[in-house]
Amino acid sequence: IGAVGLQDALHFETAEAHASQLETLGEIGREMTSTLDLEDALQKAMEHTQNLLRAEAVVLFLLNEKGEKLVLKASGGARIRIRDVAIRLEEGIAGWVTRNKKPLIVNDVRANPLYHSAIDGQTGLLTTSVLCVPLTRRGEAIGVIEAINHPRGTFTEADQRLLSSVASWAAVALDNASLFRSVADERRRLETTLRETADAVVLTDNNGRIILVNQAAGQVFRINPELAEGRYATEIFVGHPLGDLLMDDEISLPTTLEVTTPTERVLYATISEITDVGRVAVMQDITALKQIDRMRSQLLGTAAHDLKNPLNAIRLGADLLNDAPLSEQQRKALNMMQRATDSMTNLITGLLETIRVESTSTFSYEPFQINDLIRRAIEDLRPLAEAKQQDVTFEPPDDSILIMGDPNRLNSVMGNLLSNAIKFSPPKAEIHIELSGDDDEVVVSVIDNGPGIPEDEVPRVFDHLFRGRITVQDPNNPIEGTGLGLALAKTVIEQHGGRIWVTSKEGEGSNFSFALPRESTPKTGSLRQERED
Repeated sequence: IGAVGLQDALHFETAEAHASQLETLGEIGREMTSTLDLEDALQKAMEHTQNLLRAEAVVLFLLNEKGEKLVLKASGGARIRIRDVAIRLEEGIAGWVTRNKKPLIVNDVRANPLYHSAIDGQTGLLTTSVLCVPLTRRGEAIGVIEAINHPRGTFTEADQRLLSSVASWAAVALDNASLFRSVADERRRLETTLRETADAVVLTDNNGRIILVNQAAGQVFRINPELAEGRYATEIFVGHPLGDLLMDDEISLPTTLEVTTPTERVLYATISEITDVGRVAVMQDITALKQIDRMRSQLLGTAAHDLKNPLNAIRLGADLLNDAPLSEQQRKALNMMQRATDSMTNLITGLLETIRVESTSTFSYEPFQINDLIRRAIEDLRPLAEAKQQDVTFEPPDDSILIMGDPNRLNSVMGNLLSNAIKFSPPKAEIHIELSGDDDEVVVSVIDNGPGIPEDEVPRVFDHLFRGRITVQDPNNPIEGTGLGLALAKTVIEQHGGRIWVTSKEGEGSNFSFALPRESTPKTGSLRQERED
């Protein structure tokens, strides 16, 4: 009975010791994974491990940035000189374990060729036995943990398993700290960039609370960036649509618009979603560009008006000469003068219309049938098409399509695209108009089988005053036009929040298309003056 009792006592003592080890390991794991103070966590882990193994010392080495040396970072137990202790990767037991990523037990270091006595000179220890395990992260060795001098002279595989568990926790802690440093560094760089950029920047979290208002935004909106942090965007931008754009979940992002500020600056704002962060508004100051644009419009408008009077006088004089007896040569000169004055008058009229449209930011929005818009354009231009014996076809969809917009301005766009197709298509050609759409937008296409557009000219067709080579292919019969119609169409479509484009191949015709949103989303506008509290 005495023997059985002794055996039970030994089993109980072993179980109790094992439970104590597990508890200490759990404590090491919690400490290393619950703090970002890596130096303190590793130091405590080494001290706990030294107590578990009863070794003279437990030390942790990490590879330096170049991966050529192991540098002592933490220790537990005997006092060790940590500063300047480093082992070359090709030296000693620690170097072998790091290179091979395998644990190693050496219970008699004097008999092992890997032992490097010079290391004892650095640490101040007299090494007799060593247990060394690798620290690995994502399959790569990043260092080792060494237990030095077992109290009974012999390290076991159980000791190795325990130290390997500590190494696993240490690797997780190192990985977490590395990731945290990386994220923190990226955040600092981003914040520095956003704060110092010349553009006005406002950043919010997913709840609409201000994370950052940079210096430029603070100046133009008269906001104290430090006092704004942590408050809702609508509290900072009181009575200001920017606050809603940074908080409203119903708004489709990204979106752009022009805004004015309490300092009377005009900004071009882009509001975007940032995954796992929130929203950001980046705003470029376009006040100077707006002023230049107004000056340009005023100059062109004045010049166009001043040119009209002498042109009218020239045209009137030319018309009076129609009834005069003229020679054939004089008659040709008179006709040429009349054509030139007509061309100049059309150009000036188009220029004035372009200035009027581009300088206007308000529209008479109303619901109307897109089918009616197309039918009206076909009817208005029917005489022009019939004169060239052309067939204009349009098959409206079964369901009527209602959109919001300014029908008069959109009618000018439709008329321009269709008249161009008629002018540039040969006699007896077929011109087809297609209408399609979905819940978000409608698309109108005008398709012709005319001469097409050379590839190098396609990017310029919507530029002001651009006229392609095809317009003067026949010098005796040039195709009339001012080069302003497509530029004007582009302006109107974009003011409605839509887009316009062309696909064409020389010799095979062109397809001019524009898309309009089902609901009005004008791309211009202004913000109200900030309310005084």
